Amino acid sequence: MIFPRKLFFTGLLFLTALPATAQSKADSICERADILIGQGRLQEAMQELNKVLSIAPGYAKAYANKAAIECTFGDTVSAMRDFDLAILYNPADAGPYRNRALVYQQQKNYADALKDVDKIIALKVTNASVYSMRATLLGALHRYKECMLDYDKALKLDPLWDTAYVLKARSIVYELDDYDKAVAVLDQCLVKCPKSIYALEYRVIFNIYRDKYQDIINDLDVLKILAPGNSANYYYHTGMAKAKLGDKKSACEDMDKSRVLGLGEAFLYMFDNCREITTSTDFKADVLGYEADKLYEKAMYDAAIAKLSEAIILQPEDAVFYYQRGRVKFKKQDYALALEDMTAALKIKSGDPEILMMYGQCKMYLEDYVTAKEYMRKAIAAKPAEVLFYQQLALLCMDTKDFTPARESLETAMRLDPNRAELYLLMGENYMLQNDKEKACENFNKAKTLGDGRAYVKVILNCK
Repeated sequence: MIFPRKLFFTGLLFLTALPATAQSKADSICERADILIGQGRLQEAMQELNKVLSIAPGYAKAYANKAAIECTFGDTVSAMRDFDLAILYNPADAGPYRNRALVYQQQKNYADALKDVDKIIALKVTNASVYSMRATLLGALHRYKECMLDYDKALKLDPLWDTAYVLKARSIVYELDDYDKAVAVLDQCLVKCPKSIYALEYRVIFNIYRDKYQDIINDLDVLKILAPGNSANYYYHTGMAKAKLGDKKSACEDMDKSRVLGLGEAFLYMFDNCREITTSTDFKADVLGYEADKLYEKAMYDAAIAKLSEAIILQPEDAVFYYQRGRVKFKKQDYALALEDMTAALKIKSGDPEILMMYGQCKMYLEDYVTAKEYMRKAIAAKPAEVLFYQQLALLCMDTKDFTPARESLETAMRLDPNRAELYLLMGENYMLQNDKEKACENFNKAKTLGDGRAYVKVILNCK
């Protein structure tokens, strides 16, 4: 998105003077468009801006705002045309140059983006963000020395802007490969902005290359306080730094905190390095679950079930292990036994979408189709953006000759993922089951266009 809620553009320029009444009407409509933009009602705002331009074809602000909306809609071709017109009718307004430069930057056309930013500076719009923007473009063009000079200009104008310090430090690394100088810049930043998460995180990264492990630990301890939502990653890197310092026990303790917070990499580190010194029950259960997954991949289903049964003894209130064991039993086609595990899992975690879907699948194979559909729909309600859930429900509906719900499920899945060939293949099958060959072939051809080889066969066999 080019603008947050309000747009930057204020300048007006007309090729010819408008009658006062027309001018007043255009201004009024443009103000109404501004309000709609502020409310996020962009389609309505676009209609108002088109009205403005029908009255005043040279209304620069209308072109600029229209272009910004078109960028938001992803129509960069129209946006660039309208930015050009906004600049044509009011070349003294910096806003369209800035937004056009952002589009060029997104397109990796850094040279043209730089030209637009140079025009902004030529208009005497010399704030910190403009110099920082130009510095970023110079960096993308590998002109690092000029880039660093612009960051210095940005910092002179705004000495508390941590982003400029960080980007300057990065440029030093790219240009000079000098992590010491880069860290010195971040040190300056953190004197002025001691709570800058951005600067602290980059100082951690650069200190990894400098082997400054105690400094890394110190910064990560601060980050855990400033950004507790990222603590899983911070504990992981603290553990890695402590391991580098030879403190294996403390490293494993931090990795365990990271694992409990959900970081998979921390569990894998512990699996390789901490099993002999970590005694927590939940970790032992996780190890059994991990080993069970490896056995499942090798089709060693009975051994996997045995591991998961051990894990359940250790952690009887963890739904994951019941779900895993039920999944293995399902693979063995022991659907009734799999259903028992899914029932146990749902007692612990009743709204989990994956468990709900697997419960529905078990019911499907036990030929309780009504309950199967009920639980699949519950899974969809719990996770409405999961395409595979709609696909599974559609398959069940097709098997039970419930063609309309099957079509509706597939249509929803297509809206979520319009380029998944398998959905069109299934839609074609759904129409074939209803003897609607024309619509079936339309969908088979779409699946074929998207690269599904099975659809190619369907077209040859069924479609002329």
